[in-house]
Amino acid sequence: MAENDVKYPEMAAELMRMFGEQLDLLGSYMNGHRQLTMYEALTQPRMHDLLHTHGPQFEAVIDKIGWPQPDTVGTAATGAANFLVGHLHCFPDIEEKAFQAMVDVMDTAEIPLATFVQLEDTVLLNRGQGQIYGSVIIRDPVDGRFKPQEPIAHPEELDKRRSEIGLPPIAEQLAKANREASGSKRHHARPKKLRHGKRGRGRR
Repeated sequence: MAENDVKYPEMAAELMRMFGEQLDLLGSYMNGHRQLTMYEALTQPRMHDLLHTHGPQFEAVIDKIGWPQPDTVGTAATGAANFLVGHLHCFPDIEEKAFQAMVDVMDTAEIPLATFVQLEDTVLLNRGQGQIYGSVIIRDPVDGRFKPQEPIAHPEELDKRRSEIGLPPIAEQLAKANREASGSKRHHARPKKLRHGKRGRGRR
């Protein structure tokens, strides 16, 4: 199906607009003189304000068409939705709504594993329950290193659950996050430039 033959072109345009605005601002933080990590960029005041604006706009898309799919908004806008849903942390109610919309189409939609897992863990934490896969990570306030946000359901079985769906051990995920953050700070490594286009993975 051609991108201009989708069922909801106006919703596709709305998703791509939000996607572009977020990429532009993230790029200014990550590729500019400050060269912040994604985690750091998402905490900046201007980014916070933009995400607050986009949250209700993203919700309006979900309310109208359910979870975006290639036949409703096209491939590019579907990828944009997978990206945007990872930045709804200011709106637990919208995260819940997005998760339910995603579950409703699980049998027919091809949703990236990372997107679904992270949203599921996020929703569980919002409900006061333990996350299943440890995909939501935060910085330890003492040493600044990344760790899974608690609580974690049956933490002794965390790596087993991750392995069952094809995720690496949690130690590998944390080591990678810490290594990337350390490289940004110590070596001022220039991250790859963010580009507009198809995206299939969420934040963090």
